[in-house]
Amino acid sequence: MAYRIKGFTLIELMIVIAIISILMVYAIPAYRDYTIRTKAGEGISMSSSLKSTISEIWLSTNSLAGVNSGTNGIGAATSYVGNNVSQIQVDQGVIEVSYKDDPALAGQTLTMTPIQPGSVDNTGSSLIWQCSSSLNNKYLPVSCRTP
Repeated sequence: MAYRIKGFTLIELMIVIAIISILMVYAIPAYRDYTIRTKAGEGISMSSSLKSTISEIWLSTNSLAGVNSGTNGIGAATSYVGNNVSQIQVDQGVIEVSYKDDPALAGQTLTMTPIQPGSVDNTGSSLIWQCSSSLNNKYLPVSCRTP
């Protein structure tokens, strides 16, 4: 009586490994970009309260002169520190986020500039925020990417 052993052949196992390898070639860089984008997003979320404060100051005074770190209820730049953010500086209403640690972020900045109503770029009735950054465009949150 002959017994038949069930299982995968060597060629079937090699095909599965090849398919997994091809998928990994695409997945690992995409995941790395995602994690860096998430770390960069920390600066955006940390600065949201500053954007609200600056908007309120603009609504009450119609000016952003003198809206700096350490004034008008805005803390010192070093009081805004996160896992990936080294500081958030405010100068005349312009918010500058400085990053640390991650090799793709270390020493990079993200600047959010308020555009006042009535200007060519803002025909509305409230401040809008324009982003500029030294970061690679693919690492920026969608709201800050340049086309």
